[in-house]
Amino acid sequence: MNHHHKGKNRRLVRYAAILAAAVLTGALSVTCAFAAIAPAGSDGDAGKIWIGENREQTYETLDKAVAAAGEGDVIHLQGNFREDGAAAKGAAVNKAVTLDVAENAVINGDGTANGITLSNGAKLRCSGGASLTMSGFKTALTVGAGSIVQDGKYVLDGNEIGFALSGTGKLQGSGRSALTVSAKNSSGRAFSYDSASRFIGCTVDVQANKELSEQYNALHLENASLTTKGVWYYFNPQGDTVLLSLDHSDFYAYKATGASAYKQTMSIFGPSEIKNGSVLTSDGSRITNTGAMKVTDSEVVFKNSYAGGLNINYGGTALFTNSTLTGVNMRSTPLYGAGLNDPKGQFIKFTGDSVVNTPAKDKTADNGGADSPAEYIVTGGSFRIAYDAGYNYDVTTPTNGEENGNERLTLFTLTDTSVTGLNPINKKGETYTYSVAKASDDQKKHVWVPAAKVTFRLNNGNASFADGTTKNKTAQTIRGYRLDDVTGNTRPGDPSDSDGSRFLGWFYRDSSGAEKAFVWDDKITEDRDVYAKWDMKTVVYHNGRGETFISPVSSDKEKTTVLGYDVITKQSSEFSVPGKQFRYWTKDAAGKTQAILPGSEVSFAQGEISCDLYAQYDDLQYQVSFSANGGQFSDTSVFKQNPDVFEIQKDANGGETAVLRNKATYGQTLHELLGSFDYNKLKPDAGAVKTGSLLADRNNWNSGEDGSGKSYRFDDYKLFGIFEMKGDNPEITGDTVYYLKWKDDPGVQTIEASGMNLPGDLWGRSQSTSSKTEVVCDGETFSLTGAVDISSVKEKMTYIENMFSEVQGDFASIGLTDPRSVFTAVLTMPEGVKIPDDPEVSAEGLGDCFVLGKTSVDGQKITVTFTLRGGLTDYQKLKDAVDSAGVESPLAQGKNTISLTVGGLGTDGGKTADEQKLTVTGTVNGNFSAVAKKNDELKRFRFSWSATQSDTGRDENATGKDTIQHTLLISKPMELILGGDILIGEDTEHEALHQVNAGDTVTYTGRLDVSSIKEQIQSLKDNYGGDADKITTDRVRSTFTAVLTMEDGLVLPENPTASLTDNDLFEIRSVEREGQRVTIVMGLKKEYTKFSDLYRDVTGVSDTLDMKVPGVKIPADTKGGTKLKVTGEVTGTFTGEAISEAGTLKAFNYRWKAEQTEEGRDFMIQDPDSKTIQYTISVVKKAPDKPDTPDKPDKPDKPNKPDKPTNPEKKKDEGGIGPLTGDQTSVLLWGGTALLAVLAAAGLILKRRRRS
Repeated sequence: MNHHHKGKNRRLVRYAAILAAAVLTGALSVTCAFAAIAPAGSDGDAGKIWIGENREQTYETLDKAVAAAGEGDVIHLQGNFREDGAAAKGAAVNKAVTLDVAENAVINGDGTANGITLSNGAKLRCSGGASLTMSGFKTALTVGAGSIVQDGKYVLDGNEIGFALSGTGKLQGSGRSALTVSAKNSSGRAFSYDSASRFIGCTVDVQANKELSEQYNALHLENASLTTKGVWYYFNPQGDTVLLSLDHSDFYAYKATGASAYKQTMSIFGPSEIKNGSVLTSDGSRITNTGAMKVTDSEVVFKNSYAGGLNINYGGTALFTNSTLTGVNMRSTPLYGAGLNDPKGQFIKFTGDSVVNTPAKDKTADNGGADSPAEYIVTGGSFRIAYDAGYNYDVTTPTNGEENGNERLTLFTLTDTSVTGLNPINKKGETYTYSVAKASDDQKKHVWVPAAKVTFRLNNGNASFADGTTKNKTAQTIRGYRLDDVTGNTRPGDPSDSDGSRFLGWFYRDSSGAEKAFVWDDKITEDRDVYAKWDMKTVVYHNGRGETFISPVSSDKEKTTVLGYDVITKQSSEFSVPGKQFRYWTKDAAGKTQAILPGSEVSFAQGEISCDLYAQYDDLQYQVSFSANGGQFSDTSVFKQNPDVFEIQKDANGGETAVLRNKATYGQTLHELLGSFDYNKLKPDAGAVKTGSLLADRNNWNSGEDGSGKSYRFDDYKLFGIFEMKGDNPEITGDTVYYLKWKDDPGVQTIEASGMNLPGDLWGRSQSTSSKTEVVCDGETFSLTGAVDISSVKEKMTYIENMFSEVQGDFASIGLTDPRSVFTAVLTMPEGVKIPDDPEVSAEGLGDCFVLGKTSVDGQKITVTFTLRGGLTDYQKLKDAVDSAGVESPLAQGKNTISLTVGGLGTDGGKTADEQKLTVTGTVNGNFSAVAKKNDELKRFRFSWSATQSDTGRDENATGKDTIQHTLLISKPMELILGGDILIGEDTEHEALHQVNAGDTVTYTGRLDVSSIKEQIQSLKDNYGGDADKITTDRVRSTFTAVLTMEDGLVLPENPTASLTDNDLFEIRSVEREGQRVTIVMGLKKEYTKFSDLYRDVTGVSDTLDMKVPGVKIPADTKGGTKLKVTGEVTGTFTGEAISEAGTLKAFNYRWKAEQTEEGRDFMIQDPDSKTIQYTISVVKKAPDKPDTPDKPDKPDKPNKPDKPTNPEKKKDEGGIGPLTGDQTSVLLWGGTALLAVLAAAGLILKRRRRS
């Protein structure tokens, strides 16, 4: 440009400034049809507009340049521009020209008008890395049908709408980095597009500040990246038109939060396709899909959502092929799922080398599935999910599709991660291809495939596995593969039988019934029931559902007693069949042979080693009811209009329930039960009434009496008036009640008080020691008692009386509607406490007011409830009932204590350590509600209570004053071995067999040497630093059991007796005989409360203790040379508590068993390591005396020749080997074991006291 033109331009600028000033001051008025994009700024950065290569000819506005340009021309601009004026229209590039941003251009609007509009084939581009920045517009850039935005950097921030694609308008660059568009900090929708618009080769970033942008049109991205914040997508159905198409593209949508209706990031109501390496990310919520979604070689990601991930609904489907589904920080709701509404035809399917990645921690959120009849299908891929087969199995467990038999699959982790494909066997017996080329993000491969399960059964009630357990063990693998091809399987090892039966190996029967040896490394092609084979007989009980229970029988027995069904199910819960009532056993599965009752005998045929018995059942029947929940149904209700279908029953409070006359069997659906009756009539009765309440839900019944259960709508209906929805058709698995749901009538006065305090306490053996730590010996059962002071409850009853002061003495005139009260006590046990499946629960103080409710166990929590008794329909009845509740206790004044005791608790030795403290905590929460009516006056009462620890029983270990708790001190036994021996007289039978004449009677004696223990006790007492006389003891208990087993051939007395060396410590409690076995039980003679007394009695015992069992006879017809043995076992326990002078508690727990001493080992036992206590005798047949000869009476009689001594050359204990013995012979058992236990325990008490 020459100097002439520069001067001219400067003059034009001055004129423009003068003109603008005149306009602003009102000296000159201006009227224009539209505003123009015009240059602004100083000379150096002022905007410039020109056409083609002619930079000399510039234009004042973009519109003038467009008017001057011909089709195909290029209009260039650069520098700073403004939207000139406040009219409604900006610059229109409305012909087939190219608008080129030659250098960086900035266009600022004043917020009242649109910016640039491209139409009729116009194009926009930035050259040489230039950028176009536009802000302050209603819509900064509009791209009309046939127009394109090409490569460049477009910064469209700070507008109401950054850009709008209209019709077939496109963002079409040569690549994602070549065309970038930013529409952030937008005050309105931020951007818009039409279904025919396209995003191609570009990167777009959009932000709507108010989070209220709504987009309804189909979205198509090709080699593009789109990120949006504050935008909600609702892709409206357009027939078969694809509503979301990502081709080699990334779409990242943050959940919009501007309206409560924005539950999802997007809803797709039609087909969608994500392919060729595309990534769809939903951040903050779920995607609802009701069309056919196809994800191919791509990824779908969900982040930071508590509302779920991919929600397949209303007939939608999703097919993942060689694709990845990822969940990051998901909470509360599954990552993927199908079938919530209109489930028929819905499915989510993974095939090829697909992958699902989650943290695999939350079994709800890091998981997925489908509600039937929707389908969850997997035929390929790796799935890192938090799957739990015990949690919603039918929902979270996929199948392998109809072509493979729709079999439920099992999730395995492959041992070899280099495997890229599998060929599992489906339920049809055919192999199919399962691809798994890609690992999950933990670098492992987790596959959903058909399983072959191997169950290892001991087949012997006296046997245990190598690890000491007795429950069946299982291993499983991919059907058609080895057990070691997947992780998690452990070989069972060789089991052992406590009676010494020999294990012959693991076996199973093939489909033909032939027995085969089980080989761990074989490929498993079907489920195998593998059993341990023993050198014994068995009775095999079958439950008819694939479970068996094996009862061992001695190999020499020809008959055995049949077990009861309940006996078996107590030992093996898997044996129980739901919905069935056991009748009897038969020898055939069909039940056509003779009935065999428990307690009867079955025989083994010659050569038979196994007998099979099959359970036969009756079906249990269940009642299905519809409850008015304290109210009454109207006379026009479906229940009262169909007396042939329903029976109306009234509860004690007058509430009505409609009971179906037909009874259900287990698994029967409601529709099957109703038969021809129209289930659509099962709507809640709109005319039902309940004093003080209004019907809360006119469509749904509820499974919970309090309305907090699952809702059921039984009639068919249309969702949103569009989608056909089938009514619920639940399976019946027990007595079932569906309740009406009520809400408070706001016209009734409510008197409410919540959070009132109930003083409570928790103890074990005695309430008097509730504050003290309680010793629990490992292996023993114990009980816990929780109690509350209900004085506050009774005070509230008085409060109600005062509300109706005018009826004092006539409380029966106050009617009560739906009186309810539930108190819930929860005991939380620490790890280390074992809770039985069905804890023993008893209550005190319920009176005529409460009844003990259900008890449930959930993990380490025991929940017990007691509820208000029915029939309290007026206030006088309620008052009398409440007054009857409570018993006296130190917890409360008067008869105001209610207590619950839970028994049968135990300890888990594998999870506890000796002297470990475990804290049990308890909570109690209660409520009472009723509507009271006197004449026309209604009052609703609603009270609630919670318990806190009373001051008197607070745990000495408690750190807070309100927590109800009790501390247990675990005492694990110290295992000790005692030396023992059996003798006849003083003969240990160590060097030679002891000989006994046939026909003689012998006495057995057991001996224990306790001298070393006495020496240790003395030493400990002498060395104890404190005053041992001040140590107190409590709960000192000791029981010792000696078992003497006689070999057949030895005859025990019918009522055997036993005697013990005289001592001040132990006495014999019982002597019992069972067959050839004698069991002697000993216990302490007295209770010990002082260590000094215990010390005196222990040290006063002689160094050896003997216990004698007399009267064992060797029959006279026993053959000479017969060897007969006696074996013995001694076990014992000693437990107690010692309290030092300072009050420190120590628990002591000892468990003993005796082993044979070296010097007394049976002559017949050659193994030097044998510990068996045994004594063997050799029977000698006594020769008859020779008769006198009377032939020569005058000659003196010849004396008889004396008997020849037996082995006279062997000497032992001054008398040689054991002599022939008669009635005077003694045989020893172990009386001293019990003493030894106490000696050692007492010594250890002293030792620990001294150390403390």
